[in-house]
Amino acid sequence: MSDISEYIDRYENEGLSFFPIPSRSKQATIEWKCYQEHRPTDDELARWKSNGTTNIAIVCGAVSGNLVVIDFDDQSKFDEYLAYTSAQLNIDLFNFTRIVKTGRGIHVYVRTKTPTPTKKFPKMDIKSTGGYVIAPPSIHPTGAVYEILNLGVPIREIETLADIGIDITATSSETNPDPGATVQEGGRNQYLTSLAGSMRRRGMTEDSIFVALVAENKAKCNPPLPDNEVVTIAKSVSRYPPQTPLYNTGSNKSIYHYSPVDETTDLKNDKNTTENTTKSLSERVEEWIKQSSGWFSYEDIDKEFGITTPAQKDNRWHIVKRLKDALIIESHPKNNKLYRYINTEVRRIDFKSAATRTPLAIKYPFGIEHYFNTFPGNIIVIAGSPDAGKTAFLLNLVYLNQYDFSIFYQSSEMGKDELAERLSNFEGITLDDWNFQAEERSSNFADVIRPDCINIVDYLELCGDFYMVGEYLKQIHDKLGSGIAVVALQKDPKAPQGRGGTFGLEKPRLYLNMDAGKLSIRKAKNWTHPEQNPNGLSLKFKLVGGCKFIITDDWHKEDE
Repeated sequence: MSDISEYIDRYENEGLSFFPIPSRSKQATIEWKCYQEHRPTDDELARWKSNGTTNIAIVCGAVSGNLVVIDFDDQSKFDEYLAYTSAQLNIDLFNFTRIVKTGRGIHVYVRTKTPTPTKKFPKMDIKSTGGYVIAPPSIHPTGAVYEILNLGVPIREIETLADIGIDITATSSETNPDPGATVQEGGRNQYLTSLAGSMRRRGMTEDSIFVALVAENKAKCNPPLPDNEVVTIAKSVSRYPPQTPLYNTGSNKSIYHYSPVDETTDLKNDKNTTENTTKSLSERVEEWIKQSSGWFSYEDIDKEFGITTPAQKDNRWHIVKRLKDALIIESHPKNNKLYRYINTEVRRIDFKSAATRTPLAIKYPFGIEHYFNTFPGNIIVIAGSPDAGKTAFLLNLVYLNQYDFSIFYQSSEMGKDELAERLSNFEGITLDDWNFQAEERSSNFADVIRPDCINIVDYLELCGDFYMVGEYLKQIHDKLGSGIAVVALQKDPKAPQGRGGTFGLEKPRLYLNMDAGKLSIRKAKNWTHPEQNPNGLSLKFKLVGGCKFIITDDWHKEDE
């Protein structure tokens, strides 16, 4: 963590009023309200610098130049706001004003020319006169470090919060509507655009976004928007990439932003636009293929370009053959009617900037972090025999990390009642205290990967074509940015690894086998201690109450 004196100098130069509080605390232990009237003196600044590492609290309101801080309690609420400011206001928030990662959420700093009152909303608070916020480089009670995510971007002065899309006159229900409430005319486009932006940021395709929006439109909007407007929203938001790296925060986490979208753009099919009428069918098909993802067929091309006559289909066949001969596309290994674009673009690995890298502070059941270092973009696989305890392992992983990372748990088997029952078996935590998002999902997990979070897949179902496990893991890996994915597989008790065999060993940096009462490290690439090879380590355990692991024989090499 940076020297506290650097931040004291920074905040002083920025005209902010602030005061120290104990490390890993959010509560002031000194009479701080005097700093609402004046900024700290030179003597106080010198004394605080000499005292060493503490937390810093910045005072909001007039004394700090009418500082207002929008406090998002969790990442998902900030994601919605980020999508809205980009799609509706054409504001690239990370280049607009200061953004700070907190212990559990995000702070957005601005200065307003018009006084702003303090106000509370569900999952979002407005901090102004009479309040303070914990600031970098403070340490949250959970151990997470506060940090500025866009160093070099100053705190922006605006007229009012309405300039960045926040209506402080709204009621709580208007600002954060009840999940079951309807969205009335006048707010429908904004609501669906915000939702679409959040889905796109998480890597969802245009088709998936459209399907989700149609369902949400019918369920929530009164009256529903016409389908053509929903199409426009899905197409518009899908025009920008799911993730675009913006800042490396120094903690091996990247923040992503949206490219602005012009909502008034004519989004008719390309083959109907003036620009494309001057292009040959061959050029248009090649452009479409290069923008596609996954496998496509002749029927997909025909549907996209309105190809119906025998002559048109013959022309299309020659176009596809030319692209295949030029190694622009390739045939499916088992279905010769399917093709995919061979994308040769690469993302440069700037390894020199990672000279001071540190592993992610992921905690695992059984203390696996003492043997394996987790880095951004890693895939971890746990291959478990039936009823061996892989779901218990994954839920314990959530329990250990839920206050330090955003976690999304994809379950292919459990409904809400069963999951609630499993979670209620954990000691010392109520259902309301759990801090992660659980979702039902049984296939196409790569579509919903959140690139900068912990993604848990419980579990990757394979009913045939087990060799495809390697491809599925690759798809998930390709969607990861600064986050990780932990994927559960089924395993035959007699097999040396899970379904898919050695096909599933390529992408994971950590591969665990779990059988009844036994856990083994099948593969580990990032050793915590260079001289201590964890491959082949195993331990024995008992599982109590479906959630509590009791070690009966600690880590050891079985041949020793």
